[in-house]
Amino acid sequence: MTAPLWTVDEICAHTNGVMAKATDIASPVDHITIDSRMCRKGSLFVALPGATADGHQFLAKVAGADASAAIVTKPDNAVELTQIIVPDCLTALTDLAV
Repeated sequence: MTAPLWTVDEICAHTNGVMAKATDIASPVDHITIDSRMCRKGSLFVALPGATADGHQFLAKVAGADASAAIVTKPDNAVELTQIIVPDCLTALTDLAV
């Protein structure tokens, strides 16, 4: 694990998100991805909608990879994963880039 970029709590505050299914808000994030196959411990997954698939479909896989959290517009209460609910995932991702 490299040095953390953020904690889950800081990401929530920076994106003006609302925390759902908060399992560990102090969990460090050292990796941000939009590809569920790249998730690992310390990852933040951003569930972007795509032309053929919606990232929200992969939240269970992300949780299974031990990711720290996911940024979502539609929380999945069946998945044990900290989810940060925002109005628009792409906007939240760009907020983190600034």
